[in-house]
Amino acid sequence: ITIGGARPTAADTFSALYRLQALRRVAERSFAQLDAIVLPTAPTVYSTADVLAKPIELNSRLGTYTNFVNLLDLCGLALPAAIRPDGAPFGITLLAPAGRDAELAGIGRVFHADTGLGLGAKSLPQPALAQVPAQATSNEITIAVVGAHLSGMALNHELTALDARLLEETATATDYKLYALDTTPPKPGMLRIETGAGHAIK
Repeated sequence: ITIGGARPTAADTFSALYRLQALRRVAERSFAQLDAIVLPTAPTVYSTADVLAKPIELNSRLGTYTNFVNLLDLCGLALPAAIRPDGAPFGITLLAPAGRDAELAGIGRVFHADTGLGLGAKSLPQPALAQVPAQATSNEITIAVVGAHLSGMALNHELTALDARLLEETATATDYKLYALDTTPPKPGMLRIETGAGHAIK
């Protein structure tokens, strides 16, 4: 911290670093019990004229709920939340430990859709909220199957007997062909060929 333009000493610097490390530990303990926290993105809204008149003071105040995010090694996602009666926007910020950006995005996409707010200056309607496909858990392996192992086919039981579950149905790019292999019983073989010269295979 500088006072009256004075430069901090080495002792001041290390004291601040130790304090920051202590605060990081407090944040880590707090987030062990939380998925995320939600804060206002800014404490208020200022006009452009207000900010131009007091740029340092007001910009610093606007960062009240966000200036600490990088210092505590958190990730954040700012979202529009509402339009105030005076027409000014109000937003929220979701915070979580670093690396949990995808979780915040999942919460944020549902929250944003629920607001029903229009997009941009023209207030365009939001697109429909797309369904997120099921995800594998940390103790599962994701595989793609073709032919007789597909749902409803003869060998699908080999997967379901091992507690496999369907995450999604999809198709390949148009770069593959299926061949009947000379086996008993017959099985399909899939081969990648020239780009675009094959078929999209389920």
